[in-house]
Amino acid sequence: LSRVEDDCTIALSTSTTAVSTAIRPYPNPSNGQLQVNLADLDWTTARITIHDMQGRLMAEAVLHKDTPELDLRELPGGCYVVQAINAQGARLTANWIKK
Repeated sequence: LSRVEDDCTIALSTSTTAVSTAIRPYPNPSNGQLQVNLADLDWTTARITIHDMQGRLMAEAVLHKDTPELDLRELPGGCYVVQAINAQGARLTANWIKK
């Protein structure tokens, strides 16, 4: 079994992606149940994208502030980039570790 470290270096293409503290996916790390609290952002909905470290889109969903949970148990363990995009196009990014 491979061990997933609690630290991820996030690189998509040749540039490094800044990790925002404005969204906090939790629990982090997790077994695949992921929550993004949109109420903290005053957003009612957001499109959530999950990319692997090679930049491949692994999952996508629309979350509402009253149902902020994603089931990502099918993803392999590793480091991922979580991006939240609201209706006005604002984008917030954070890293997330799947055990």
